[in-house]
Amino acid sequence: MKKLLALLSVLLMVGVTYPGISLVFAGDDDGDRFERSRNRLERADRYYNNDDDSSDDESEDDADSTPTEPPAPTEPPAPTEPPAPTEPPAPTEPPAPTEPPAPTEPPAPTEPPAPTEPPAPTEPPAPTEPPTPTEPPVTDVDGDGFDGLDFGGNDCNDSDAAVNPSAAEIAYDGIDQNCNGNVDDDDLDLDGYGIADDCDDNDAAVNPGASEISYNGADENCNGMNDDDDVDGDGFARADECDDNDADINPGVEEIPGNNIDENCNGMADDVVVIDTDNDGVADGADSCPDTPANQANNVNANGCSASQLDSDSDGVNDAIDLCPATPAGDKVDAQGCTVVPPDTDKDGVIDADDACANTPAGEAVDNSGCSDSQKDSDNDGISDRWTLSAAR
Repeated sequence: MKKLLALLSVLLMVGVTYPGISLVFAGDDDGDRFERSRNRLERADRYYNNDDDSSDDESEDDADSTPTEPPAPTEPPAPTEPPAPTEPPAPTEPPAPTEPPAPTEPPAPTEPPAPTEPPAPTEPPAPTEPPTPTEPPVTDVDGDGFDGLDFGGNDCNDSDAAVNPSAAEIAYDGIDQNCNGNVDDDDLDLDGYGIADDCDDNDAAVNPGASEISYNGADENCNGMNDDDDVDGDGFARADECDDNDADINPGVEEIPGNNIDENCNGMADDVVVIDTDNDGVADGADSCPDTPANQANNVNANGCSASQLDSDSDGVNDAIDLCPATPAGDKVDAQGCTVVPPDTDKDGVIDADDACANTPAGEAVDNSGCSDSQKDSDNDGISDRWTLSAAR
């Protein structure tokens, strides 16, 4: 309370008013005002603090009406300089008004979709024509009764009716007529050797690969030698020597006197004089060929004849290499002693050796000299007799 009164005293001295309470009284001097103010403040304090001395305050208030000597005035404190007024803050610029957003255009109304046409009805598919039946393939083109290889048959040339499995093979023409796949047109005996290498193409046991059989008179291995008759391998066949089991006995060895062995196979004892004019080891009395050439004297048969002196069919080919030992007299033969057909190049029936016109056109009739009318020019006028005869007609 004392603090409050002290504060009010200060305020009264400076003439300050308290909100809601007037501390200045009209007509009062400073002392009266001070006293009355002090009394009122005390009452107010008691009121607010529920002070029981309220009655006392009332009596004191009544006593205030009695003038009392005011206390000696105290010197008011030196007035304080009021604080310098502060500059009010500069007014802030109001924010610039923002432009309202431009109104958006409402979306244009969309056109309703055009009504779609209903799909046109589809035509039903046209009925398809049934496929035309195909003709079965011809499996026998040449009509020989045998299907071609392309159709599972066994005709190796379905373009030629003369070639099929039942055809007869023609030797040495270069064509496999019977379709057996073998080169039997050049190997008739099917021993694996063609006629060019086989000395007997009619006998499969005779060919260059066969084993030689001794003393059978056949040249099985086609070497052209009489090795089948030379068991001891001394170069002399059995027919030409006197002991084919001993290579030291043959017509080519030197006779050893006094041993009672006929080493040179001359058929006579060493001490007996033997006349052998051609020195072929066969005494003249038993020699059927007394004039055997000297270079063949060591290769003669028991009759004293060499291979070159033997030609049973007189065809000019000696028997040792003659594959056709019975050639008819007068026939022309090949190197193997077999008859051959003379060549006829233009096929006009006149062999080339007698053909005066070797290039006669096919189908034209010829005379004995092998010339047709188109090849003759009897009057030597440069125009063939054929045209001359045609003009005359």
